[in-house]
Amino acid sequence: MNLQAIKTLYPYLRVTDMKEETILLDKLLYASESIWEKIKGYTINNEDIYLTIAGTIGRAGSVPLELNNSLLTENALKIINYSPMNKSYLIKALNSNVAQNQFNNLFKQVAQPKLSIKSTLSTLIPIPPLAEQIRIVDRLSEGMELVKLIELEQHDLQELSSRLKKLVLDGAMQGTLLPQNSDDEPASILLDKIRAEKQKLFKEGKIKKKDLEEIQPTLDEDNAYYQNQPIGWTQTQLKTVIVLTSGRDLPSDKYYDDCKTGVPYITGANNFSKDTINTNRYTCEPETLAYKGNILLSVKGTIGKIAQSPYEKAHIARQIMAIDSLLMSSSFVKYFLEWKVPYLQFLARSMIPGISRTDILNLTILCPPLNEQYRIVGLLTLIYQYIESIELSV
Repeated sequence: MNLQAIKTLYPYLRVTDMKEETILLDKLLYASESIWEKIKGYTINNEDIYLTIAGTIGRAGSVPLELNNSLLTENALKIINYSPMNKSYLIKALNSNVAQNQFNNLFKQVAQPKLSIKSTLSTLIPIPPLAEQIRIVDRLSEGMELVKLIELEQHDLQELSSRLKKLVLDGAMQGTLLPQNSDDEPASILLDKIRAEKQKLFKEGKIKKKDLEEIQPTLDEDNAYYQNQPIGWTQTQLKTVIVLTSGRDLPSDKYYDDCKTGVPYITGANNFSKDTINTNRYTCEPETLAYKGNILLSVKGTIGKIAQSPYEKAHIARQIMAIDSLLMSSSFVKYFLEWKVPYLQFLARSMIPGISRTDILNLTILCPPLNEQYRIVGLLTLIYQYIESIELSV
């Protein structure tokens, strides 16, 4: 059947339009006059009740007045209420667990996944006196209004908490969250120590020559130096203070599911759970390793999932990169990456299939003294916990 989005005199109601006990209008399709001539005997008006019988089973509702006498899909039944029963109560009864459990049982008993008229008519529903039906509908309507109000308040609170976290994180990464302490060893000395640490790791064969990046002041993503750089802080690129490991996929004969032999195999963003990692896949032939405490970042598919690895060793797939924060506070680097996630997601929209090593390594970081990194992390943690406790209390 050829339907169209261009409005005609003949709206055609599909199962996908039937939600929230009404008809959603945003994706409504229309039939031509020739189609209407063929199926004009199967319409529904605003006094009737629809019941979906295929696809999504057992969804009941009514048609808005403006869609009176619309064409009705063959995947829904039209229930004409000849009795004095309250129509709204009947809809609530059909959508209740009492009726839905019966629909599900009937659905499982047939080879063809579709409710029949006969099985629908055999469904049992509770029928109170008419006055009680009206009271039940009124109380349910009041309850739904309260639920919608709570959902709206929760949405507003979540938006507010996200904005507050962003504001605090902006201050933390730009040096305005806390006052600087002139007694702190400046970040320039920390960068010298990181350079020496990288040289040591290179000599020991633990990192490659490409990981030896010359540390120097750098421009940010807008080709400008940070204004009013805090005392003791140094602006540089992320590649100068970390070691980055790119993941690699393993062939299917080199890993096992639900068999804890070898080391964990972290395959993608689906392994991230809040601030930690969970996986049921293991390998005895790891190639690209992340170590306990390394920051893991999803870089393909879902961009910007971040967590620290809880495993002593784990193989990471190509959707993941691992970051060794060396002498930096790993928690500070993690917060920095969270701050940069929107920028990385912006880069990913223009690339296939995600973000590259260069995108991460070339990020501009305003590096604080190490002691200040610890103070920033401590304060951010407290603020985040406070914001999240408020969210949970509502």
